[in-house]
Amino acid sequence: MAVIKQTSVFPKMGIAVIYGMVVFCATAWSIKKPAYNWDMLAYMGVILSYDDADAKLIHHTVYAVAKEKVPGVYYDRLIDVSNDYRNAMAQSPDRFYSQFPFYIVKPMYTRLAWIFYKMGMGLVAATVWPSVIAYFFTGLLLFAWLGKYCRGWYAGIAGILIMLSPPILTVASLSTPDALSGLLLFAAIFSVTEMKSQTAVFVCLLLSVFARLDNILPAICLLSVSFFSGKWQYKTRPVRMVFLYAGLFLAYFVVSASVRSFGWSALFYPSFAKQLNTSYTASNAFDFAAYATLAKAQLIAGLYFSFAGFFFFLVLLLFRNDAPFAFSRFSTEQMLAIAFVVVMVLRFLLQPVIADRLYTAYYLSVMVSLVKQRSLTVSLQQT
Repeated sequence: MAVIKQTSVFPKMGIAVIYGMVVFCATAWSIKKPAYNWDMLAYMGVILSYDDADAKLIHHTVYAVAKEKVPGVYYDRLIDVSNDYRNAMAQSPDRFYSQFPFYIVKPMYTRLAWIFYKMGMGLVAATVWPSVIAYFFTGLLLFAWLGKYCRGWYAGIAGILIMLSPPILTVASLSTPDALSGLLLFAAIFSVTEMKSQTAVFVCLLLSVFARLDNILPAICLLSVSFFSGKWQYKTRPVRMVFLYAGLFLAYFVVSASVRSFGWSALFYPSFAKQLNTSYTASNAFDFAAYATLAKAQLIAGLYFSFAGFFFFLVLLLFRNDAPFAFSRFSTEQMLAIAFVVVMVLRFLLQPVIADRLYTAYYLSVMVSLVKQRSLTVSLQQT
């Protein structure tokens, strides 16, 4: 088989500097213009709860700081009286505090935000800093990965266009763990395809579970690809496989244990399922009719307002030259793409939400895989 000559990991310095400046400016813009999404309030509450568990004091502080620091037009949306849920959260400290189980299961993000808060960043800004830093490093990793398979100027332009696209740029300004989660999953996928290091893959996936508890799904799938794809030069011993899977499940239970003080199950999802209804109110039992209504509404909204449809088109492009179900011929990238689709479907069944912020690592990885596939094809044709 012909040896593919790859370019340097980091292309010419001039292109790298320009690229870095553009991504840095986008990062700075995201700090200056955060999204002020409602989840910001809940994460502010979780940050304060690390020092004080009094629900009334946390509620008072969160809304007082938000009123002072958030521009009026955005603050009015956060306490919108026409929205039953947001109005109830603004009026009731107990109901606000009862929402914390949804947010404390992202301890890596909340602890980083707490550190920034203790450094004097301000409570509102502290919720954004983990996202913008993760966005910046995601951009660097994207540039390095593209640079392995295309010329410097192409990697720079392509990387800038991708990083400034709505699905990727938007997540940088959100007060959520999604940018951090995306970076860790993206790094894990890079480790699977380029580094061929199960240790690096495992570390990234383990950290991703601490960033978002529901990352246990992609963690299991991505680790399985590294075990069973048959594309690596060595086979993983069964004892090592069991050890790595056990490490992921242990991380899951360590994180989910934080919700027990709220009366939730340590498994998290049985208790979480009870909350799945269109009114965002807690119930004592799972209501399938409410779940079905929510799933239908979110599916329609997702088709209209997300890039998920375009993502599936890109996945199809990865398989355009392969016979259907020819699994033995699939590349690692193709197997990963299948894993992405499976994870997205499973995640939707567990939590009926379609949102680009949850899929950034998958979007980026498939786009890079297409560039890699094209580069390898051209190189083989030239030899």
